[in-house]
Amino acid sequence: MKIQFFAALTASAVGILFSQPFDTAKTRIMQQKAYRTDIRVYGGFFDMCKLTIKHEGTLALWKGAFPAWCRNGPWNVAFYLSLEQFRKLDQWANHRDHSYF
Repeated sequence: MKIQFFAALTASAVGILFSQPFDTAKTRIMQQKAYRTDIRVYGGFFDMCKLTIKHEGTLALWKGAFPAWCRNGPWNVAFYLSLEQFRKLDQWANHRDHSYF
């Protein structure tokens, strides 16, 4: 059970590590339209990344990563631990050596 718990937390951390820059870009590009529709700060994803790194540093692309991990971490733990229990139930109920899912 410990291995699945830490594997789920690690999986959510790795997922956030790779997806957070895209989420930050999406949020910033969408927010620029909310204030004034006639002025565009960013020309697209790569322009947003370039300007953000230039003005705020590289780690600014991962702003909001910890709250995202706090949201996804418990979900992944619940999902993978329950999946493991359903696999054991399937093996027990069907008298198998392995599970089909």
